[in-house]
Amino acid sequence: MQPYFAGNPMIIRLAAIAGRLYGSPRQLGIVLLVALLAGWIGPFGTHADFGIVEHHVYWLLIALFTVPLANVVYTRFERRLDKNDRFRTAGLLAIGLVAAFPIAGIVLVIGLPFGFRPGLVNMAELYLQCAVIMALLSAGMVLLRADQRTATAHDAVPILKRIPGACRGALIRMSAQDHYVEIVTDRGRSLVMMRFRDALEETGATAGCQIHRSHWVATGAVAGQQTIDGRLQVTLTDGTHVPVGRKFRRAAREAAILV
Repeated sequence: MQPYFAGNPMIIRLAAIAGRLYGSPRQLGIVLLVALLAGWIGPFGTHADFGIVEHHVYWLLIALFTVPLANVVYTRFERRLDKNDRFRTAGLLAIGLVAAFPIAGIVLVIGLPFGFRPGLVNMAELYLQCAVIMALLSAGMVLLRADQRTATAHDAVPILKRIPGACRGALIRMSAQDHYVEIVTDRGRSLVMMRFRDALEETGATAGCQIHRSHWVATGAVAGQQTIDGRLQVTLTDGTHVPVGRKFRRAAREAAILV
């Protein structure tokens, strides 16, 4: 028996699938939390239909099979949702409607040993319930991943941690003002008491360079350039005109800020 299980491809495959679905403590914690909450609340009248033990076993089985499936379905469509923000709501609805079919099938199969024999009307109601739950789960996952991506982006640009949360966004420029540094993002501006040279070291993953002794700009924020009275300037996406110092022009060209 031991060699059979050790070398059997099907056993290895099943173990790999189980590892992906339940291998992380976070995933298993979500499954157990859903089962515990459902067992305590008793949605859809299951408190009245089952005994205490049957009730908790039923919802544990439901959670073990449906929560990982919901996660797999969402992950498969995650990239498309991220690339098409305008259609995020419609995408979530579509995910809920499509995924509700296998989810309803799983709920039906699990319910058979517990005496669940639905008619056509009950099947339609079961599908609608699963569709709503799947849409809510997908929406929660989207919001959670969005928060995680925002936090990761802020970690990659340390200077953003120094400004209020409402102003944190894509870095546009920084300017020295006496003992302060003005930090401008696409969500606002803020003054921070620090040395300008220290601020330059905290731009992190943002592409850009210092173009003047008192100014740093992000490459992606440059909208154009112009020369006025022999003085070279760059125009940024926020409408600001920033001078370019002579000794910084070479670095600005290498950073694709000047053409």
